[in-house]
Amino acid sequence: MTPPCVIGRRLPQGEAILEAAGVRIALLRETRPSKGAPRGPLRIVRQRQIAGGVELVTAAALPLIEREQSHD
Repeated sequence: MTPPCVIGRRLPQGEAILEAAGVRIALLRETRPSKGAPRGPLRIVRQRQIAGGVELVTAAALPLIEREQSHD
């Protein structure tokens, strides 16, 4: 069985979707951007099947307003 794709979702939402589908999160890792401390909610940026379930990699996402301001 292929687990549902949760890439791009916030971590709690992705966990709930996988749990409802009966998929176990076997490994959860967090990445950090190279420029300073992360801010914002954790989002799932990578997902892959591994023995015993899925591996999820998360990263903090900047809120949309901050991203737009950082490009000015």
